[in-house]
Amino acid sequence: MAELGFWAVIGLALAYFIGSADWVSAALVIGLGAVGVFLVTSPKVIAILWMVGQPTFFVFPNNVASGVPFFTLERGLFLILLGLMLVRTLTRSGIRRPLNGLEWSILAFVGVLVCSFLTTLPLKDLKIVRSDIALLFQCYLMPWLSILIARRMDWTELDVLRFLRLLTVTGIALVAIGVLQFFFHVQWFTPRSFEVIHEGRTTGTFGNAVEYGSTLSGLAILTLAQFTMARDPLLRAVLLACCGAMVGGVIICLTRSPLVGLAAGLLVIYLGDPRIRSFLAGGAVVGLIGAILIIPLVLDTDALTARFEEMEPIYNRVALFATAGQMIGAYPLFGVGFGRYGFSDYKTAYLTGIGEIGAEWAASIGIPHLEYIHIAVLTGLVGLGCYILATRACIRTLRAISANKQTSPFTRTVAIYVLALLVSLIVNGLFVDFMAYNYFASLVYFMVGVTSVMRPDLPASRRSGETLPIG
Repeated sequence: MAELGFWAVIGLALAYFIGSADWVSAALVIGLGAVGVFLVTSPKVIAILWMVGQPTFFVFPNNVASGVPFFTLERGLFLILLGLMLVRTLTRSGIRRPLNGLEWSILAFVGVLVCSFLTTLPLKDLKIVRSDIALLFQCYLMPWLSILIARRMDWTELDVLRFLRLLTVTGIALVAIGVLQFFFHVQWFTPRSFEVIHEGRTTGTFGNAVEYGSTLSGLAILTLAQFTMARDPLLRAVLLACCGAMVGGVIICLTRSPLVGLAAGLLVIYLGDPRIRSFLAGGAVVGLIGAILIIPLVLDTDALTARFEEMEPIYNRVALFATAGQMIGAYPLFGVGFGRYGFSDYKTAYLTGIGEIGAEWAASIGIPHLEYIHIAVLTGLVGLGCYILATRACIRTLRAISANKQTSPFTRTVAIYVLALLVSLIVNGLFVDFMAYNYFASLVYFMVGVTSVMRPDLPASRRSGETLPIG
């Protein structure tokens, strides 16, 4: 009825303006109808644009609109996708999938975050509220709800393959941006819509070096998935070169946690995909030799070594973890309330250290630099428990797909590599808070949603014995 009503209004308006010879208004109505058709029929195109554009060219329109409160292009597209999902669900015009255990666990976690945020509103002024909404929206609602959005679309294996190819191109674009920034100090791609930290390190189109490196490590994993399934030698060589370039981009971000996350993801692949074990072992040896030979030629090795041996961040984290433990003990069930400054506002009374690492190491830092402790501080053990259950549901979904012999080899392979991507994100959470991630978490959870509903587009006779030919 809603769809019928919409098109009835469009038709009547068009007839009226044509009858009145108001051609400008008639053209506007036709344009509105065309936009409506595109939105209804092409949500997958919008979703892919959302994923590919965020780390690349969205920086330009976002910089132009940097003076507009809260607006960024990725937030606008997310709201469009969310609205389309709700409209298509209510009108029964989209993919009909009842909520499963994965989605209920996600909604439970998101619900706890929203409720926790609402309890803090009476104590905050408007400026702080806007900051908290941006954090909640960008770093939690967008990533987690992207699973629901992806699951309401029809993803064939060919769709996913094309999407993976676009993500590889995105990764190469990020490497190029990082090279221009790191070696030539070109700042064309630096965002102005939010604060950029980590001066002297490569941040690309992101606000910090951690997300730049983590995103590239994730895109390298997805490129490695394509390399595993490719047959054409030239395509395999190109994909391998792209993967190597992305690992190089991770190195020039001069940050340790993306490398640890990448290593964890590769370990998952090594355990889950026997086809690539010998390649990974050989690649590790070749990569180490190459790094020893090439890195001194292109990087300041003294600065690189000093960065990776720096102990101050470790001392900071030890004191922050101890302080956070005190805060969790004081607010065990529901935490201090969700907000960007929740930890820093409450921590003064609980500052402490461990052994020779004194409380002063935590005094000037506003977040604990460990995602799961931070969530426990803000939302208590209730929020942390829901977080763990939602993450566990994602892991179980991917493992079930990868172990199901009834699914196609292509789908099982993608599930293994997306699981590696998820593990990389989880491991990164041991070193950073996800308020530093505006994109990487969205990429990971969107891929979880895509993989959970991907269907073969090959005849059954071929699905049983072959991967999708991709080169």
